[in-house]
Amino acid sequence: MSILFPEISVVMPTLNCRYLIESQEEAIRSLCGAVGEIVIVDSFSEDGTVEFLESILDGLPVRVIRRPRGLYASWNTGIANCDGEWIHVATAGDLIDGRELRYLLEIAKSRGTDVVAGTPRFVNTENEAIDDRLWPIVELFNRRVGEELVQMSGTELVAFSLVSCRPYRRTQSWLGSSASNLYKASCLKKLPFPTSVGPSGDALWALVNSATVSATFCGRRCGRFVVHESDSSGPSVRDEDVSLIYSNAWVEARDWLLRNLDEKISGVELRFLFEEMLEDQIMFAEKILRLRRRRKEVADLKAYLHEVRQRIPRRLRRFVFPKFEPSGEDSKLG
Repeated sequence: MSILFPEISVVMPTLNCRYLIESQEEAIRSLCGAVGEIVIVDSFSEDGTVEFLESILDGLPVRVIRRPRGLYASWNTGIANCDGEWIHVATAGDLIDGRELRYLLEIAKSRGTDVVAGTPRFVNTENEAIDDRLWPIVELFNRRVGEELVQMSGTELVAFSLVSCRPYRRTQSWLGSSASNLYKASCLKKLPFPTSVGPSGDALWALVNSATVSATFCGRRCGRFVVHESDSSGPSVRDEDVSLIYSNAWVEARDWLLRNLDEKISGVELRFLFEEMLEDQIMFAEKILRLRRRRKEVADLKAYLHEVRQRIPRRLRRFVFPKFEPSGEDSKLG
């Protein structure tokens, strides 16, 4: 079997997932036989997962690393041990075929972005097609009908990230599923995935790093995402702790955007973004107040609106708040 993509490394984090991969033997061998190396990071599976993979991948460049459970800690371990220029993460049962991988690789090379994010096909554990999950990448191409590729970085990607990833929707992010993504290895080695927020570390990664990485989104379907229960996230994390981490990261990203806002974002997108921001910020404030058990009211909406408005460049205010222009005494604040 010839190696079609020697510059790609595949990371396979595993934990008792043989039931998800047994029916995909041919597809797994086809994928792994086409890439430069396969790094399996197993958290001491007891169902024969590693033995099964070793048997079907016999003769291929496979390395097995054992480490305690923890999904994104396993991802980081695999990434650190990869030699390829590009990395694809194949989690339990999530697979991509050679044609789709070639498509992502061609985009990665031509666009020079850190992440190429495709739109996966959604299936259940019986490999039956199910309805799309309304992930941000799906919503993006629902809005941009007719476009096949959308490239974002800087303020555009931060804006998309802020709308996509909120504490009360924290598993939703612009990164989508790694089953349909290709990453620049140097980027992931420099910016490892967070391990402090349980099973949504990739969503936090996307939010925290949106100002420093670049991404190309593909409307074409690439890879399949298996919707299933996961028990590989590692030690449990309190929901209130996760919410505070996300709230702080969201506010930091919002402040970065307001400091760096330019005219790359269209007026429609700006208006949509800041309407979302206002709604979200009130929810964040209420959440944080409840968590910290403080007895005070959330700031008045109009006062907050004016505070935010002053931090937006004057030339852009008409795009952001067309319905909230101050009048009378309020005009002194603008």
